[in-house]
Amino acid sequence: MTEIAELAIGVGLPVFPCRADKRPACPHGFKDAAIATEAVRELWRHWPGPLIGVPTGKASGLFVLDIDPDGIDWLDMVCRGGRLNVTRVHRTRRGGFHLVYRLPKEPLPNSAGKLARGIDTRGEGGYVIWPPSEGYEVVEDSPVAALPRWLERRLRAPGQAEAEPGTTAAFAGGWRGGSRSQALERFVALSREGERNQRLFWAACRAAETGDCQLGRRLIAAARACGLGEIEARRTVESAFKMAG
Repeated sequence: MTEIAELAIGVGLPVFPCRADKRPACPHGFKDAAIATEAVRELWRHWPGPLIGVPTGKASGLFVLDIDPDGIDWLDMVCRGGRLNVTRVHRTRRGGFHLVYRLPKEPLPNSAGKLARGIDTRGEGGYVIWPPSEGYEVVEDSPVAALPRWLERRLRAPGQAEAEPGTTAAFAGGWRGGSRSQALERFVALSREGERNQRLFWAACRAAETGDCQLGRRLIAAARACGLGEIEARRTVESAFKMAG
């Protein structure tokens, strides 16, 4: 384990040993993380582990978007929309990605599925496995960027997640038959019970990105046509526009 300890020292961040199943090898987990050379060697000497853990939150000043394979569609959607800052990116051994950002001044906690299915976050009280651990590699070696404000607002807001990954494909299918705004209206109007509010929120976020208030009103009408109450529909659209700020 001497080699992995030396690699961990090279990370230049607080680190701690993790087992092959990603669980901490040391008794207090990420709270045992160290950055001083001898302290890191001592950790691996007492609790050897093949993976390098890095605490997120105040300990490192980092906040990480943890994108599982199920969340790749969401990642593709927001990247195509130019909504993510270029930052450091790691590929995980399951085929997902870790997008590494600076922790906001007011720290954010961990979350699971708040943004979308397959999208977790690691903030205060969390940790991630860090390259060059086996199965993890740096795919974008850019400087760590600030977390986009729209993401921070969404993570702090109570309420719903972005639409699930299948939403992107469903919307794209509707877009082929007309303009983007028509596709968004159709996308909402064809919603089934149990997905109406989620689809409306997603579509309203797209309208809010361009400041299209008229489209927002038409989306409310489309939501009413598929059975959503007017008050709920209006609140959902207003929430999306408020987040876009």
